[in-house]
Amino acid sequence: MEHWLESPRGRLLLLRERMQMRKVLPQLFGYRLLQIGAWDFDDDVLSASATLCQWVFAQESQAVDQADCASQPDVVFDGESLPVSSRCVDAVILPHSLETGASPHRLLREVDRVLCDHGQLVILGFNPYSPWALRQRFGQWFKRMPRTRRYYSLGRVCDWLDLLDYELLSASRFGVGFPYLPAEGIDIANAGLWRLPGAGAQAYAVVARKRVMAMTQQRKQQRRTSLAASGIPEPSARQNLSQGQGQGQNQNSREAA
Repeated sequence: MEHWLESPRGRLLLLRERMQMRKVLPQLFGYRLLQIGAWDFDDDVLSASATLCQWVFAQESQAVDQADCASQPDVVFDGESLPVSSRCVDAVILPHSLETGASPHRLLREVDRVLCDHGQLVILGFNPYSPWALRQRFGQWFKRMPRTRRYYSLGRVCDWLDLLDYELLSASRFGVGFPYLPAEGIDIANAGLWRLPGAGAQAYAVVARKRVMAMTQQRKQQRRTSLAASGIPEPSARQNLSQGQGQGQNQNSREAA
């Protein structure tokens, strides 16, 4: 991965990804932002976010590969269990971390655990149906795409987020070379005529937000009224209790008289 990022295509794709991040990060609000995966972003990319604190967590293999990079990770972990408390992070960025990690499902569950209510998640990934990825499958002599464990399509990633009950905010496709797309990428919600060539883009960016179901406590009086209105008889214990209270009130009124 490190050697590929130093190639002309890798550097050009990094420029496109930085452009995508500069559009997304100012919309991330909160106190803590966590980037999982040591990706060759500049320091000013994360500082463009609206969060107060930013940290970079890298897997052990990534820390070794990126030892010569200018931006070093703040924390190195095993790639599966995040050393972070639950519901304490406002935003998480996964720059191709699902593709380089050993267990993407477990990593997503860990991200869901550390994200607070209404926290936002940004995912960068390679398109498995792009010409680059298809050429890589023909053999080792094609070095146009970085070597990762597996590529995951945009539709599959969106399905995973839907299962975790995340709301999809935006999804865009971008890349370099064929098919030739605008430098800022295309939004799949407003793709128009770019929808067909966008299907062969080299990379994509997804922004999602964690849903939280509001739980309200129903009052007893409202529940009793709804039961009476629906014609359902109340429990015998409740009827005896109400009759006892009525008899006691009648006896007190007689004594007062």
